[in-house]
Formats: sequence, C-alpha cells, structure tokens
Amino acid sequence: MFIETKGPAKTKRMATALQINRTHLYRILKRLQDKRILKIIVGRPAKFSALPFEEALSLLIQCKKKNAKTAQNNKKELLSDWQIMIKKKS
Repeated sequence: MFIETKGPAKTKRMATALQINRTHLYRILKRLQDKRILKIIVGRPAKFSALPFEEALSLLIQCKKKNAKTAQNNKKELLSDWQIMIKKKS
C-alpha cells in the first residue's frame, strides 16, 4: 500500500517511512515479488513498484482460492492421516 500511494520507492525510504528494519522489509518485498504484486525497477539502488491495488487484491484472492481448493482436495487424506496419528498415540 505504501508503494501504491507513494509511488516507486527504494528500500531505505520504505524502511524509514514504515519504521521497520530493512532485513524484515526485504523478506516482505520478496514475498510480494513471489506473488507477482511487486516488481523491481533495475538501478542502483533498485526501486520497487506495485500493481494497482485492485489487481493486487485480485491476485491475493486467486491465491487464497487456490489454497482452499488444494486443502479441500486433500481433506480425506489429511483426515485419514490424522486418524492414524491418533490411533498410534493411544
């Protein structure tokens, strides 16, 4: 949301504005890159830009739906494994 409202930014500017450690910020930025919400603008230092909020939100919703579908598809197997674990514990 910071990048969406303030425009492309360097990590130092973001860390200062958000009052968070740069190492933690890099982890957050990496996760957002992996989700294709954030892009790197090559340079020295690099800047980061974000998708428009509505597009980012749509991507996050798609990801959650995919995870829910995977969990639903694995439900029987997970419940079976759980029952086996309970029986072994008894």
